[in-house]
Amino acid sequence: MLGKNWPELVTWFGRKGFIGSSGNLDSQLYSSVEFESGLRERFGVVGTEVLIEKYPVLPGPVLSGNEGVEDILEQRRLTNDFRWATKTWAPSPSFVRGRRKDVKEIIQIVLGSDTVQNVIREMCDKEGRNESEVQKQAQTIITELSHDFHLYAVRWFAVMLSKISKRLYSSIQVNTGKLEQIKEALLSYPVILLPTHRSYVDFLLVSFMFFHYNLPLPITAAGMDFMGMAGIGELLRRSGAFFIRRKFGGDILYWAIVSEYVKKCALHGGHPVEMFVEGTRSRSGKAIPPKIGLLSATLEMVRNADVPDALILPISMSYDRTLEESLYAHELLGQPKPKESTNGLVKALRWLSNQSFGSIYVNFGDLISVREYLDKDRCSLSRENGVFSKSVQEIALQSILQHQKHLMVPIFPLIATVILSKISREQFTIEFEVLMRHLHSLRAILQSRNNQVGFPNAKESFDQNVCLILKVHSSLVITDSQKSNLLTPVLNPNITVQFMQFQHYSNQLLPLIIPCSLVAVLCSHTNNLSGQDEQEQIVSSAQIFTDYVYLRELLQEDFPYERGTELEEMTWAINTLNNVITSKKIEYQTGSSGILDILRSAVEPYLIAYWGMTRTLLDVSNRTKDPCEMKQLGKMCQDFIHHQMKTTSHLPKQYGALSLETLSNAILSSVQSLATAKVKLEDGSFGIVIRDNQQLSTTLSRLEKLLGVDGPLLNTKRHSMEPNFPIEKEDSSQQKQEREEYQQLQLRSKL
Repeated sequence: MLGKNWPELVTWFGRKGFIGSSGNLDSQLYSSVEFESGLRERFGVVGTEVLIEKYPVLPGPVLSGNEGVEDILEQRRLTNDFRWATKTWAPSPSFVRGRRKDVKEIIQIVLGSDTVQNVIREMCDKEGRNESEVQKQAQTIITELSHDFHLYAVRWFAVMLSKISKRLYSSIQVNTGKLEQIKEALLSYPVILLPTHRSYVDFLLVSFMFFHYNLPLPITAAGMDFMGMAGIGELLRRSGAFFIRRKFGGDILYWAIVSEYVKKCALHGGHPVEMFVEGTRSRSGKAIPPKIGLLSATLEMVRNADVPDALILPISMSYDRTLEESLYAHELLGQPKPKESTNGLVKALRWLSNQSFGSIYVNFGDLISVREYLDKDRCSLSRENGVFSKSVQEIALQSILQHQKHLMVPIFPLIATVILSKISREQFTIEFEVLMRHLHSLRAILQSRNNQVGFPNAKESFDQNVCLILKVHSSLVITDSQKSNLLTPVLNPNITVQFMQFQHYSNQLLPLIIPCSLVAVLCSHTNNLSGQDEQEQIVSSAQIFTDYVYLRELLQEDFPYERGTELEEMTWAINTLNNVITSKKIEYQTGSSGILDILRSAVEPYLIAYWGMTRTLLDVSNRTKDPCEMKQLGKMCQDFIHHQMKTTSHLPKQYGALSLETLSNAILSSVQSLATAKVKLEDGSFGIVIRDNQQLSTTLSRLEKLLGVDGPLLNTKRHSMEPNFPIEKEDSSQQKQEREEYQQLQLRSKL
């Protein structure tokens, strides 16, 4: 039994719902039909009975707490920050080719390099400009972007970060198992740090962590936005940041200087180089397609044999609560990003200082040898840029997969995934005990792929840590100790923002369980064909693996994966889900809202977004043959999906499908499949031209079958949990009473 003071019921938007159960995976996938013998043997099908779980409860978890981690804030709470920051700092040795050079010497080497000088001469010839004028332009560019490392600035930053971190976070938990290996790598080769990028905190955190462990501090690629922040920009520069423009188009001089600068810093600067392979912060909470420009420029030093090898160090960082959670939700819905300013930072810190953000979790991935990838693609023997770019793309992909492999998953992404599966069907209540059962199931799936779940308090049980995290997220989920209920605020008139915040957290889990989610979608679709005759079922079952591969390729912009591993992934997903289901109490039963429904619901926003974008592209092709601007396409599709969700009672309220990032990836997916083409418009923006209407129609048809969609409407026979009322329907008397109870609860919590 749960403790008497623990919540027993979880409620969203002050309304009540119910919980059901789920079906056995083997029976739904295979039924009584034959499947190709090789796949059937690998999947280990053992029976054909339809078994339904009644109590989704797992035995005790395999892992307990955060194993092998150290809280670097624990010591900070016991000693003086200023004394710590001004300690004698002797970092471990770092690789340098030849004599170590300061930034002024590196600048002169860059400006005098053959690459930069050749570009200067080319510009003089093409544009008829004086060479001294172009040389002056080059000097201005490198002065603008270069770092100016000073240890005293690092010490001041260390004091500030220590004080702010202790105020905002309960702990910063670092997996220290690979520190010695990292020290050896930093001494032997140039090391490029590739952290995840989910928050502004990321690049500050890496430097703070390296300073704590006496590792050589990195020089970090930062956006030009920060340079304009009075005082902060210069402090960042003196702490090792160098500033690059977000876009520089066809400015060949700028690119030549940037590429030479990062190479020379890696070779002669005595610092590891830190950059973000995704190019910008991920507003959605998951990986975004890599940007390889700066990484390619850096790895040229291996291609050109300036060094025998370079090593990539992926770093996974995750947060119990993201600082920018509300900001991200608004940006994904189309609101412009606010401009960075010192005044804005001060105001934000005042507000943040009264908030709790839980813990930060850091884990190091496996070191990646650049030479191995270049030799595999024979890049060292080829001067073709296409071959080299392919190798860098593979390295970037492996870095993202390493991020996912070593991610310590916070608890709230698991909670958000369960919550979204309910509120998308307008079910606003869940018993706390049932919530815990679902969380144990999701945790078991993560543990089967060796991902740990981060505990803000490693000394407490999983259940106790869930309660701690719910308090951290009191702006989304509030615990009513008197009624043992959990509620979500209803006062925000724009409900899509709250959905998008939940989606941000669910997205941190989804890339790790995406094979299971896709199998759950296919499982549900196959189960819905039970009325067909045996011959039709044989065809349907034989199509399962093909459909899995199709969905994997379709969603690759949102969920990167390694081609050729689809069968291995699907086998793992089926075995894992069978273990999760068969480890629980099983009985014959009908209805479905267990772990398979939660997994299916998790990927639904993406299937709906891709379905909506495909319909939008087909509608556009019927009206015009001219290119349609990409941003305009995104807004058109967003409006279409939002309209369907507001007016169609049978469409799940998966407002995560409105994310402009996801809709943009849906467009890119159509480009990858050659159904559309990306073209540059006269104003410099990019547009989309329809190339193959038939392929788009085929994609639409397949998505409609998987979603159970007939035109714009959802087939209710394929969903056991029907919504009760439209989102904006006027409240009933019972709903008004529940809202008043919520407001009283909120008043009590403030008091």
